[in-house]
Order: sequence, then structure tokens, then C-alpha cells
Amino acid sequence: MQSNIRELLESLLRLQEKDVRVLKLEEELLRIPKEKSVHEQKYEKVRLEWEARKKELQELEVQRKRLELEAQALRDRIAKYKLQQMQTRKNDQYQALGHEIELASQEVARIEDQELSLMEQAEILKGRLQELESQVRAEKLQFEENVAALEARKRRLEEELEKTRRQVKEAEEKLDTELLRKYRRIWQARKPLALAPVTQDSCGGCHMKIPRQTVLDVRSEKKWVECENCGRFLYWAGETGV
Repeated sequence: MQSNIRELLESLLRLQEKDVRVLKLEEELLRIPKEKSVHEQKYEKVRLEWEARKKELQELEVQRKRLELEAQALRDRIAKYKLQQMQTRKNDQYQALGHEIELASQEVARIEDQELSLMEQAEILKGRLQELESQVRAEKLQFEENVAALEARKRRLEEELEKTRRQVKEAEEKLDTELLRKYRRIWQARKPLALAPVTQDSCGGCHMKIPRQTVLDVRSEKKWVECENCGRFLYWAGETGV
């Protein structure tokens, strides 16, 4: 009986080892999309800033062209006023036209200052855009490399997961149906440990103190012993050889 319990414990521990591995592989696979998202966000942050600066430069160019048209319209008006000055013989009309020419000239100067300011802003933006373009290319390359590495890692994990699940199935087939059912019930409630070692008179799963008689029962390996606190199967690691 003792030998049988020990052998069954070892079989369950091997099954649990595979179950734990399946759990870890599944967790690793779940982390991959999150890791991919982190890399993508890093790339998108730079790309979106580049797009924003590019749009800003385009808007500056639109404003500059609008000012250029306004200035040209004023210059045309000034030329018209000057022509009218040459044609008039009335002093008051000549002076009025001169006043209009002065106002229009001041407005042209103001617009030209605005144009110059916009051109300076555009030059600064162009420099920033060049920097961002380099960053975007570098981040895109890094992102693609990271994604490729994650995809390769995902394939490896999926292959190992499939293999480990087959091993779990094979291990289950070697166990008594009732024992397996009980193990699965405990596993679902207490994973990643359905079986816990007794260490320093405590359950290795919930870490609660175990009565002395329970410890002796575990060490004797004459019957199945469960933790009174968490319900896990208990085993004496030093004697199972596992």
C-alpha cells in the first residue's frame, strides 16, 4: 500500500509539473499581445508627433500663401492709387490717395513681418520634421524587429504548449479515474498546486500549521492525506524522491 501511494504521488506530481508548465506557457502567451502593444505605442507616439508636425507645417504654408495673396492685393491697390495720383489734378484728392497709399504700405509691411515670422517657424519645423523622420524610420524598424521576435516566440510557446498538453493527457490516462477527478477538483480550486509538500510541519500550499498526527500520516504514506485548511493533497517530499 505504501509503495502504491508513493508511486501514485509521483505520478500526480509529474502531472502537476506539466499542469504548472501549461499554466506558465498560457500566461506567457497572454503577455505577448501586451508586449506588442507597448512596442506599437512607442512607435505610434513618434509617428503621430511626426504627422502632427507635418500638418502644422502645411498649415503654416497655407497661412503664408494667404498672407502673400493679401500683400499682393495691397500692392496692386497701391499701384492703382499711385496711378490715380498721377492722373488727378486736385490737391485734396492727391493727398487722400497718398494717405491710402501710406495705410496700405503699412499693412503690407505688417503682413511681410507676419510672413517672415511664419517662414522662421516653418524652418524650425522642417528641422524638427527631419529629426522625427529619422526617429520614425528607426522606431518602425525596431517595432518590426520586436514584432518578428514576438511572433517567433509565440510560435515556440504554442508548439511547447501543444506538446505539454499532450503530455498532460498521457499522464492523465495512466491515473485512476476517481483519483484524477479529485486531483482536478483541487487543481481548479488551488492551482498552481493541487499537491503540496509538508515543510516544517506546515502545508507548502497555504503555509498553515499542520497537526502532528497529520504530519505522521503524511510521512507514513499509508493513505491519502489532505490539508485541513486548504484541501490540497499533502506529501512528504523527502521520502517521495520527487
